[in-house]
Amino acid sequence: MVKDGDFVEVDFTGKTDGRVFETTLADEAKNAGFSDPNRVFKPVLVVAGKKMLVPGLDEEILKSAEGESKTVSLTSDKAFGARNAEMVRLIALGKFQEQGITPVPGMTLEIDNMPARIISADGGRVKVDFNH
Repeated sequence: MVKDGDFVEVDFTGKTDGRVFETTLADEAKNAGFSDPNRVFKPVLVVAGKKMLVPGLDEEILKSAEGESKTVSLTSDKAFGARNAEMVRLIALGKFQEQGITPVPGMTLEIDNMPARIISADGGRVKVDFNH
């Protein structure tokens, strides 16, 4: 069993309503349409029980055996909390174009190291959702 304080490499895929918002797995990222060609998908190194991940995932790691694979469903209070309207922002289309990105609804990407999903792109503005 994994113990509090153990160093653990974890692969995961986070989904909300069946939509992938974050993953450490290259195949999952490709299937979800992640668009950052510079991103490397690999397990993350965490210290078990030290709140380096969302609370529910941290708890599940402490209940796991080395090498165990499991599917975990978390309620919002054990994950990122309730949806926050302030995490939906409008960003100028030009900011994306400067990076060679053409935003389309449903696209997932990272902005300032935060996973984000494009809701809409029109009128020179892009609506981006940073909620998970």
